[in-house]
Amino acid sequence: MIERWLTGIHSRLRRLPPVETSEAATPRRIPARRRTSSEAARSAGSRARRLAQYEEVKQRFGAGETVLAISRAMALSRDLVRRYAYAESFPEQSARVPGPSVLDPYSDYLEARVAGGCENAMTLWRDLKELGYTGSAKPVRRWLRHRRTTAASSSLHQDLCGFPAASATATIEMPAPLLSARKLAPLLMQSPEALDASASATLARIAQDRDVAGVLALALQLQRWGSLPVDLDFGEGAMSGVAIEDLLELWSAELRKAKAKLGWLIGHPSVVASAAAFLDTLLGPERRKTGWMRAEAAGDAGPWRQQAVLGRSHWDADALRDVVRDYALETLAEGDAVLVIDETGFLKQGTASCGVARQYTGTAGKITNCQVGVFAAYVSTKGHAFIDRQLYLPKAWTDNPERLAACRT
Repeated sequence: MIERWLTGIHSRLRRLPPVETSEAATPRRIPARRRTSSEAARSAGSRARRLAQYEEVKQRFGAGETVLAISRAMALSRDLVRRYAYAESFPEQSARVPGPSVLDPYSDYLEARVAGGCENAMTLWRDLKELGYTGSAKPVRRWLRHRRTTAASSSLHQDLCGFPAASATATIEMPAPLLSARKLAPLLMQSPEALDASASATLARIAQDRDVAGVLALALQLQRWGSLPVDLDFGEGAMSGVAIEDLLELWSAELRKAKAKLGWLIGHPSVVASAAAFLDTLLGPERRKTGWMRAEAAGDAGPWRQQAVLGRSHWDADALRDVVRDYALETLAEGDAVLVIDETGFLKQGTASCGVARQYTGTAGKITNCQVGVFAAYVSTKGHAFIDRQLYLPKAWTDNPERLAACRT
């Protein structure tokens, strides 16, 4: 779940500047070879194809298709489809920082030979072989291309002429690229004391994002089992306290405790397991909680198990409401708590749903075809939770017993 959330915001996190640390940045070599126009065109074409795939994935996912269905239809891996589907914006490829070159041990010799007037790549390559160079002539040709003072006979040089020369031994201070979401997820789970300097710098960098800082600060505040934090600033000492993995274990234990309350209410073990999976998927990061998407998140072949919980199983909805109310009061009760009652509308197109009628709803801001639900919430300084609900029945329904009987109301 954490990895999927980080995948969605990874493009935003990569744009964050590095946090200054006491350690100096690692010097990086400026690339000695510049792109040709054909290489730049291929790169632009590759980006255009990836952008088209990204837009199609977002369109299909927004229309309700599952990750698996999109993967099969577009012949893309599920990891790529999932990364595109949950990304806030198009995930640009990170700029590659050049590593060490096979020519680095001979850079001084090459610079001296070019300064002496030798601009023949093959001659330089042969001289390097006598000095112990074991590579091919291709790196030498690339190194020499934009250092020439006279035009080469190949058309490739014409593609590069006009670029200013650069020293192969020049260095530039560049921050290390941001870790992938898969590597950031376990980093967030570790105790701050167990992180090395590089990992701590990475954590401080992504903590500049308001959402990440809020999650980290909230996690550390909740371990005190006190009130929710008002100031979500990620400053010095904010990572001190309980380890993240211990905090998540506390949350998991509390979730298991809540699931255990469903056993006596539903009865059959298989239905209880389906209800627990339904609860897990409601807490998941999927933006659309359709039956098929919930089933995919739970690892089911289809939505039938969770649909059975809602439609074909026999259990008392009012008894479940009482369980939720008691659990909320047990956790959030305070002497000055308040009860908030409000309604919300659910837009409908047909006329068969119970309570549907043309009536005003704040959801649409006008009179339209909808259902209206009235909800009660318990609110204290420790948090808030829904503890009751009721479907509003318009006069057109209460005056029509046959219509109520058809909906088993």
